[in-house]
Amino acid sequence: MKFLTDLSILINFSAVVQAIILIAQLKKGKYLNHTSNRLLAFILLAFSIVIINSIRALFDPFFLDSYELFSNAFLLIITPSLYLYISYITRSIEAYSNRQLWHYAPFTVYISLMIVLILFGMGKNDPIVEVVSNIGFLMFILQNGIYITSSFWLLRKHRAYIKKEYSYTTNISLNWVANILLSYSITFILGVSFIIYQIIIAPIPSLINLNIVLILSIHIIVLTYKNLSKPDIL
Repeated sequence: MKFLTDLSILINFSAVVQAIILIAQLKKGKYLNHTSNRLLAFILLAFSIVIINSIRALFDPFFLDSYELFSNAFLLIITPSLYLYISYITRSIEAYSNRQLWHYAPFTVYISLMIVLILFGMGKNDPIVEVVSNIGFLMFILQNGIYITSSFWLLRKHRAYIKKEYSYTTNISLNWVANILLSYSITFILGVSFIIYQIIIAPIPSLINLNIVLILSIHIIVLTYKNLSKPDIL
């Protein structure tokens, strides 16, 4: 078991390092001006923060336990950013607008509340914090359902458009995005199932939680590599 734990920590730490490298790559040269690339960098940052929390909990669940409250907020960034990313690469959105920031309202409200509660010296076992955490978890489930469904709808609309307008679809069908989105959806359902099991029945080993986060982060890393290797898509 110790070997598996050490291996999982190493792989997750490597994922964080890889995410930082990709963020740096997305923010330079020909990739810098693409809003979609900035969204991917934002998602990679969010996953890095979540992975670090999982590693922390595996070493010592009581060490900096307030960081968990902070890191959980970044889960509310993922699917809105994925939806906006898909919107940009399918041309459903042509340009950045401040009105798009409302997609991050749940994240902003949740993290603001958590910061206030932490500053008042409250921990994750405080009743008020638990209530806010439960509300955040419900928002996370609802948000994922809405944005995953909307993202699949955008991809389906895009696929219908290119079949009508173009004689070739190999490089513009975005099937790779659809596959990653489907895989993410399955992993999300499994992750939520484990959390519900943990709440109702019994605790889940930290090793399982750590590797669920790793699986989720792999989707974004693959998506980023695809984006960097096919800049002509944009």
